Amino acid sequence: METGRPFKEQLALRAVACTPNEHSVPALMAVACGAVLLVFSVWWWYFEHPSEKGLRMERGTAFFWGYGHYFVFASVAALGTGFELAAGSTHGGAGTANVITAGLCVTVPLAVYLMVTAVLQGRLDGMQVGRLLFVGGVAAVVLLLGAAAEALGIGVSVVLMGVVVVCLIVVDELFHPGHSAGRPRLDSSDAR
Repeated sequence: METGRPFKEQLALRAVACTPNEHSVPALMAVACGAVLLVFSVWWWYFEHPSEKGLRMERGTAFFWGYGHYFVFASVAALGTGFELAAGSTHGGAGTANVITAGLCVTVPLAVYLMVTAVLQGRLDGMQVGRLLFVGGVAAVVLLLGAAAEALGIGVSVVLMGVVVVCLIVVDELFHPGHSAGRPRLDSSDAR
């Protein structure tokens, strides 16, 4: 903050600079909706694959899993910061990041998170090259959406990132070989 002005005046100036205008409210709402969608998707993606059986198999896997979580936690923390920058960039006030920077601050941590969790999960239930390539492709699409945030609008970009991650989860649920093995099936004879 500036030192030449009284503290209350500095706060008032910042509040006016950060006040959303009539053009920024829809973008801000879209960023909020996309952020909620991404948070739920990130949570689902992480807990989609049970880990306890794979962690009991060998000690080295547990160390790899544990230390790999430094990258998981760092990317989730950076994703939260990216959401804040994306929300701040909707009104374009003084001291806010430009839209491309804000978009990349969401997509880079998201892409890192997706790749790291895919590698960690793949290590537990056997590396599947096709799955890693698919997740890598999804991460590349997410990165492109972040780079295109200025053309699409930051709100649309964040919502599309959420939709892409939801599609990743749906495809992984449908085609991952280990998903249907431990789940109870509901047959027509069971539903009475």
